[in-house]
Amino acid sequence: MSYQVELSSSDRPLLSETPGPEPRLHATNLPPLLWWALFAPGDVVQTDPHGAALPYLMIDQVTGLCRLRRRRECFIAMIGADIAEPYDGFTDLIERDFAPYITVRSVGLRDATRLRPHLERTLDDLEMLDELGAPAADGPLLRVAAHASARGA
Repeated sequence: MSYQVELSSSDRPLLSETPGPEPRLHATNLPPLLWWALFAPGDVVQTDPHGAALPYLMIDQVTGLCRLRRRRECFIAMIGADIAEPYDGFTDLIERDFAPYITVRSVGLRDATRLRPHLERTLDDLEMLDELGAPAADGPLLRVAAHASARGA
């Protein structure tokens, strides 16, 4: 069963139960590759609306933009030059429309227990990218990148 994930802007570092009119992007099942470039392992936050623990990602815009800019060349090396223009466009969009906080949350996910480990593994892989210039050969980031490359970014 598929579910939606949403990247949105917030004026405070907390997740509201009902999203406001702020800018939002939507995807199915997991965040797209470029969304991951904003975050790091410490950005997973747990909330408990209506008795169900839901993990989400939260970052301030300045930190997210620093990570996007720092990771650009690694993403181009990992995926290919075709990702450069969409990557730069995404960076511009985040800078222009997503402040002061950025969140990624699931919408309509029934079993959140399965989401947190995936978020953490992918973010750990991004940390490896930062430290070594390449993700783990068997890590989730490389699989997401391969899928993005096959789809033409």
